[in-house]
Amino acid sequence: MSTNITVVPCSENFETQAPPRITLQFLVTNEFEQTLSASTSFTCWASFDLEQINFPQSPFLASSIGGAVLRTTMRVVGGRTGVIPVIEETHNDTVNGLTARAAQNAHSGFQDVIGPDLVVIPGEQLQIPEP
Repeated sequence: MSTNITVVPCSENFETQAPPRITLQFLVTNEFEQTLSASTSFTCWASFDLEQINFPQSPFLASSIGGAVLRTTMRVVGGRTGVIPVIEETHNDTVNGLTARAAQNAHSGFQDVIGPDLVVIPGEQLQIPEP
């Protein structure tokens, strides 16, 4: 099984086309209440396998987690914007040669984000309907 996460920031500036650099921090707790952490950065958007974060000491690798169950909390470092995450799990049946995938929205509660998210659209692209 592998888990892929795709993230897009909630704030975008389409006028300057200058996407912010976002750093995500992951706190990973196993069933024995041992907590490990990892982080990754991206610009614009990103899609990556969780096992590749902080590889080879990734807290998402079986050799690192010390258990079979994880609880993961993800937050944006600096709290400038939130992100929209989508998670996709891939399960491979190597005996029968089958692959199955399941995509899901991550539960998000970015309570430490300071201020509203903002999407800036160039004025010449706005079309205001006549009343």
